[in-house]
Amino acid sequence: MSPSVPVNLDRAEARRYLALLGIRESEPGVELLTSIVRAHVTRIPFENISKLYRWKTAGFQGLTDIGMFLDGIEEHHFGGTCYSNNYHLHQLLRYLGFDADLCGADMSRPDLHVVNIVRVAGREYLVDAGYAAPFLAQLPRDLATNHVVALGTDRYVLAPKDAAGRSRMTLWRNGVSHHGYLVNPVPRDIGHFAETIAESFRPDARLLVIRSTFEIK
Repeated sequence: MSPSVPVNLDRAEARRYLALLGIRESEPGVELLTSIVRAHVTRIPFENISKLYRWKTAGFQGLTDIGMFLDGIEEHHFGGTCYSNNYHLHQLLRYLGFDADLCGADMSRPDLHVVNIVRVAGREYLVDAGYAAPFLAQLPRDLATNHVVALGTDRYVLAPKDAAGRSRMTLWRNGVSHHGYLVNPVPRDIGHFAETIAESFRPDARLLVIRSTFEIK
């Protein structure tokens, strides 16, 4: 378990989070992890509407705290981008006793994406609730061959770790590679991503470009 990331989640917040997921607290294990991952991906969307709403109505720019995150889920069926979804999920997993690391993943530049690496029952898994992908269960990292998650014509392919312990995820659609990321298995504090999060609020940032066609009244 990474000592660099404090668990900033109290019991009341954890119980509220679990209630929103429809999960009962139990001993950390594969079954609990699988239930949490499935519930998180199906109940808490990867989206940027909440980001736009808070930016437009309150000038909010930054990572939501746990109270704001849970309020958004409960009151508006919000979720968040990879930074909020995967960071708060990381905090919940750590609170429950899972051996979990918050890690960066390279996309168009290093550590642009955020994921979780979780170790349980002698195995290591990739957990990503912030990629708008059908990752309804934790994905094994101790692979000898590619692990494929299929949905329609989409194939999300997780390759075996390279010599540096990095895992590559690639989305293939109709046989064509569309996008993906390379997981860096180095534990990170959320502060490591502060500059990237701040830059995501620039007017030309990819997840704010939609503002030109989305108007909040």
